[in-house]
Amino acid sequence: MARSGKSNRRAFPVKKLGKLAVLAVALMLTLALFGEEGLIRAFKLSRERDLQRQQVEALQDENRALRQEIELLRNDPRYLEGVARRELGMVREDELVYQFLPPGKAAAVQ
Repeated sequence: MARSGKSNRRAFPVKKLGKLAVLAVALMLTLALFGEEGLIRAFKLSRERDLQRQQVEALQDENRALRQEIELLRNDPRYLEGVARRELGMVREDELVYQFLPPGKAAAVQ
């Protein structure tokens, strides 16, 4: 019986040590997931980086289109004329412009 008493005294610190180890592992996992340098923050930063890359690509596409339009405006007289007609309402001297009122407004003018 004396032996069983000694073994109980030795087992108690081992159980306590096991609980501390589990607590330490739980604490480390919590810090790894939610800490300032944790996995969740890394995941959020990765998503943000991907969104910014998409925005950069969209802006690069827009810049390419604008450069192409600048080139056309500088070097293509037909394109320039089309823009002037569409956006500024310009016409040539030998052209006639007919303006039609919508059906509802035509009755109000008479």
